[in-house]
Amino acid sequence: AGAGAGSGGGKAENEQLTCTGAVADFDEGYAVDSFRSDESQVLWNRAVSALLLGNISDFVYLLLGTDMKEGAGCLRFAAHFVAFFKIIGEGVIDEGDACDILKQYISFLVDNKQVGLVATYCSLLTDQDCVETYARTLMVVEDLEERKMMLQLGLDLFPDLMEEILVLTVERIRDSPEFEDARKMKALEYLCIDPAYRLEGLIQANSLLRMLLLQGKIESCKLLVVKYFPASSIRVIRELIAGNEDGRGKKLEESGESAIWEHESLVAVVIAHTKFDLWRETATRVEEELNRINEGAFIGASGLNLNKAEMEIFEKSKERERREKGSKGKKEVEEAASGAAIALTVVLKYSGGYLYLNDREMEEDERRKEELASIRKGIIPTVVNLLHYNMTTMGAFWEKEGDKEKARAKYQNVVDTASIITDPKHRILECLGEEESTEILMKIADAQVSVLRCEEK
Repeated sequence: AGAGAGSGGGKAENEQLTCTGAVADFDEGYAVDSFRSDESQVLWNRAVSALLLGNISDFVYLLLGTDMKEGAGCLRFAAHFVAFFKIIGEGVIDEGDACDILKQYISFLVDNKQVGLVATYCSLLTDQDCVETYARTLMVVEDLEERKMMLQLGLDLFPDLMEEILVLTVERIRDSPEFEDARKMKALEYLCIDPAYRLEGLIQANSLLRMLLLQGKIESCKLLVVKYFPASSIRVIRELIAGNEDGRGKKLEESGESAIWEHESLVAVVIAHTKFDLWRETATRVEEELNRINEGAFIGASGLNLNKAEMEIFEKSKERERREKGSKGKKEVEEAASGAAIALTVVLKYSGGYLYLNDREMEEDERRKEELASIRKGIIPTVVNLLHYNMTTMGAFWEKEGDKEKARAKYQNVVDTASIITDPKHRILECLGEEESTEILMKIADAQVSVLRCEEK
């Protein structure tokens, strides 16, 4: 291949020859016009004339004005004509005209699901056109094995452009309103196939997580973390950083540690929501199970013809079952509640403030700064309220069960959150408005009253 994106030497030229042979099958496979058609024959005659008279540029201009959308043979002929002159030397034909014809043919290949041939023709484009065109092609490829093939072809023909191409692909899919969340998350796959791109994959995963959090799509965030972005990524990135001890390694370390810190922070709030939901689901399930046991005891007793002694035995049996199920259920609810409280507290106790960027990082990426600030202001008040709800609900639960000691401990936990909220190193007060602060203080005051009530004999 020639200059620009096509600096692949003999290997790229060999690919071109291979493609030419493969494309020749289009006539039969798609039942389109062949080179023997009248239209193709006219183009062939004019091409020969242009070669003999040296009017190659004029012929290329003619090709641009020819309607080739319906004739694969004509389109292929035009693409191979300009490709030939790009390979043998520069300056014979106008670069822009050549790229326009090649891009028309690439569009044809994509429309006919022949994406495996696209890389070769992209290698003949300018760098900018190559990046744009190959990224546009990757956007329509969804099968993992096909994506791996496209990545390898790109690495063979224009390796220096592949990271830019992959990032552009992921960003365009992410920002497109046409694609659903699952499609946007699956696009991260491109940056996870080769470990060399995993850091950029982490940065893009963080960007998508920020977007989803700002849209309030917690369930999509859970799906991204669990299914679409490999849990091994942090380890892979740290190994990548350790393996680059030169100047690039220093840059990798700075951007890598920042991206890792952000990812772990974003994942922390996803985990907190997951644990909170698990607690609520567990409490509802246990309550329903106990209700079924109580209802079953009543229905069972009324439907049986039992004497007084037999009824006592039946009721004792059901009471023992209720106690056993109740004890097990309470333990499950308490464990789930404690897990939720711990996860929510982790978000609040970030040293330096949850998702708070330092001054240098703020200057580097204005969009990231604004998004993280918006997430902070939305997440922190929510987490505080969820934590108070968790603790207060469990306090009321244990108080209703007659266990004042456990109830008092839960209410005291609410009171103790005051020290976390007011600690300057956590920067929580910065995220609370006057109304939110007043509401939180009232909840803490109510919890203090509940503590005193549970201490009464």
